[in-house]
Amino acid sequence: CYVLKEVFGKGFSKLFSKPRLKGFYHFVFGADTSSMGGVATYLMQFVEQPTKRCCFCIYDLFSKYDVVVELEVPGTMKCYLRTSSGQQIQAGNVHWEGAYVSSVLRFFYSCKVPGARILEPFTRPQNFADFFRVAHKYWDRLGLVIGNTKDTVRYGENLLFPAISKYLLKRKRFDLHKFLFEKLAKYDVSALIYLSDLALNMNKPEVAINILKGQIQQNPYVFSFHYKKAQGLYKKGKYRESKKICQYLVELNFEVFEYWDLLINCHMKLKNYETALLCINSCPVDELLEAESISNYIQEGWVSSPSKICVSSNPYFLETPKEMDFKPFTDQKNVKKARSSEHRSYLNKLVGYSFKNSTRKLYKNLVLIEKSIEWESLLEIITKVFTKKTETSQETTQNMEIQSEGNIGESSGGLARNLARHRNAIYSFGQSEAPEVAEPLEANSASHDEVLDGDRYLEATLTPRKYFFGSKSSNRLSRLMNPNFKIQSGLFKTLLNSLYMDLKALYVWQKEAVDWENELKKGGKNVMEEKSPLAGDVWVLRGALAERMQRMRLAERAYRYAVDKGFSYYAWFRLSKLYLNSGNPKAVLVCLIEIIKQVDEEMAVWDLNGLPPWMQEILSQLCSTCGFKHIHSLAIELNAHRFPFLLKEIENLDTWKSDGAK
Repeated sequence: CYVLKEVFGKGFSKLFSKPRLKGFYHFVFGADTSSMGGVATYLMQFVEQPTKRCCFCIYDLFSKYDVVVELEVPGTMKCYLRTSSGQQIQAGNVHWEGAYVSSVLRFFYSCKVPGARILEPFTRPQNFADFFRVAHKYWDRLGLVIGNTKDTVRYGENLLFPAISKYLLKRKRFDLHKFLFEKLAKYDVSALIYLSDLALNMNKPEVAINILKGQIQQNPYVFSFHYKKAQGLYKKGKYRESKKICQYLVELNFEVFEYWDLLINCHMKLKNYETALLCINSCPVDELLEAESISNYIQEGWVSSPSKICVSSNPYFLETPKEMDFKPFTDQKNVKKARSSEHRSYLNKLVGYSFKNSTRKLYKNLVLIEKSIEWESLLEIITKVFTKKTETSQETTQNMEIQSEGNIGESSGGLARNLARHRNAIYSFGQSEAPEVAEPLEANSASHDEVLDGDRYLEATLTPRKYFFGSKSSNRLSRLMNPNFKIQSGLFKTLLNSLYMDLKALYVWQKEAVDWENELKKGGKNVMEEKSPLAGDVWVLRGALAERMQRMRLAERAYRYAVDKGFSYYAWFRLSKLYLNSGNPKAVLVCLIEIIKQVDEEMAVWDLNGLPPWMQEILSQLCSTCGFKHIHSLAIELNAHRFPFLLKEIENLDTWKSDGAK
């Protein structure tokens, strides 16, 4: 949206100087672009005395044209289509429908960019019915996305229905989700996948399996049906059956990360840690891993103006907090700057903060394995599984169909030497004992299931039984599991080294806490004064470290220290999620109220009529867990009437028939 205004000088000069024209622009996510009247309603808020011209441009993902609305003040409004060559043609109803669907899709995938506004397109249930009436016209033009649904460049408009399903499930609007996708399933059976997702979110895995049972028999080559069945079996606790289906899917769709991830989780549940590590080593990732550390992970300077700004015009407050931030209070005195700088410098060197998407999931799996068997046992398995490449195996390894040569890293001998070098790089202010690294051993024959007793229908329709792990098989998965050619990939080496450095940072933190307690017993000083002398941004980094290492109590402690020393949108968000997962509804509401209060008092003017989308999701999940009446009574107890829009959002849970509001 572009607005052209007359700007006058400041002070006495504006009485004598002539006005000059200056343009302002901003991006809009979720605006009503279903008609020229909807766009005109949005533009009218900018029509005031200094405004001369407004221009609103929407890119239609389906017709590949720009729908442009121009408003002259004073004057008239005109609308036209602009092609890639700059030609102007008349816009029809089909273009407005495409622009409306495109605008809603951009709302689902809104991003934090300068000069952005995020508007909620669905303020009542009828809005969804109206939207679906338009969106189902494009169903035959959309493909079924199974993979990373965050890849907007690759999938584009095909992400429409996955985004709608995810939006409703996160807000626990199960009745509306069922109504819409049952209606959509009459046009295309692929919509049953979203109904299966609904059953899984309602903790009804048997229903999720039964929904797809008939379709699997009729459409055996739709792999997404098998994947949802595997997810249902996993949720029922039938890990072996789920693992067998995942092995089929991985072999037939080698590059789909979601199949690998579920297979890894099945092996972890069955305590097949060697096989799980082999899968992590061979698993494909969607993004390139940057091993170089970032100089500073804490975001600063997010408030561009010294005066208060409006929350509705700043995407920093509207987007789900994903980047660590911190702004100290002015009265912070008990902070050891030199000590904080030393800790900050070390924590910023940890590569784990930069892991995203599939790499982060793989690292989480590796952390859970380490937490189950501890570091020493993990190293023993690694030195046993990953062997050196012998001369006799060189000819065979050349025929292995590995997608990227860059994924082939050093053998376990190189890993052992690398970790041994890390032992000497001990943290300068926290001397920790690094675990001993065993010398690489010759690997024995790996045990593997030679026969997959899977579902009969899968066996009969997908592929013959001998195709999997047979003695004469030539498939890639069996070769990667061959004990003679287990070569450690570069990604796996990076993940393992990052795990070692993170464990060392945790050791320093825990050793420091013990030293503080000993000093406290000797000197009898104040607990908070002794336990948190570091700057708040250091505690934010430590909280993220503890979460990454699945130490949730340490994470809660670190985030609480951080919010005591300053304002951190990220820390408050993570605290609310931790309390939500631990079943503490009162603490979740306290976090939300504190965020609103601190933002309104110190950061910005809270001019929203409701809550940001991520707060709505937390309230919906809280309602699903504890019930609407309990949440409403807790809000009244915490004096939430000071924030009428918070109570309004809680009451909207009943209007939307969210799970737990009945």
